[in-house]
Formats: sequence, C-alpha cells, structure tokens
Amino acid sequence: MNKKLRFAINWNMKLTNNVWPTIRLKDENKYRLNQNYDVVLEDNLHHNVYGDANCVFIKHYNFNDLPEPLLLLDMALNKPEALKMLKHLYADKIEQGLNIETALFSFMLFKWKPQQQDIYQQTFAPGINQVLQKTA
Repeated sequence: MNKKLRFAINWNMKLTNNVWPTIRLKDENKYRLNQNYDVVLEDNLHHNVYGDANCVFIKHYNFNDLPEPLLLLDMALNKPEALKMLKHLYADKIEQGLNIETALFSFMLFKWKPQQQDIYQQTFAPGINQVLQKTA
C-alpha cells in the first residue's frame, strides 16, 4: 500500500506537470527516494486521489536556507512570503514545540507514474514532444 501525499492546495498548479516539487518538514520515515505515493488533493468537501507518483529527488535544507527559486517553483511565493506560509502550515507542530528556525525541510521532486497522467498531460504532452522533435 502506498503512503499518502496530501495537498490542501494545488500550489502553482504544479500537479498538472509530469514532474513537480513539494517542500515538507523532513521525515525520513515518510519521505523516501524511489517510494511511491498516492497523491491526494483535499478540500473541504472532497478527498480526490489524483494518482500515483514516485519520489525521484530529495534534498534537505535548514528552514532559513531554503532557496528562493525552489520556493517560487513550489509555492509561487517569494522567500519571505513562503517562509511565512510554511510557519502557518506547520503552526500545530510549532505549538507542540518545533523550533522551525532550526528544523530541516525536504525539497522533493515527484514524477507521475505513466498510467496516472491526467487529461491535461495526455492532451498537451504529445504537442510538446512534436515541437521538441522539430527543433532538434
């Protein structure tokens, strides 16, 4: 059984890409390279399983050392806004004693398993591949 990777918001519409990032509090028991995950987008009414994705890259950063380009890619927020948002997202853990300023965060890349591509990927990917072939 796959572990669940939950999203409350599809930040930066990243889940429409074949490969996409996420930044999470480091948890070596939950986030592992080459591990498969059921990706779930949760809202107030639904828990929609998007499909299966595989973790293809992990790099750890101290909270204040998270690079702005990675924060922009993941959340579409500049560094001050993104760090503020991460504090908000992890407020419950901060209340439980987490020192977020010294915590490690994992920048991870996930790749959809081919059979899980959504209609957007099925529609646009072939056109993109045609353009790349013509320019090669």
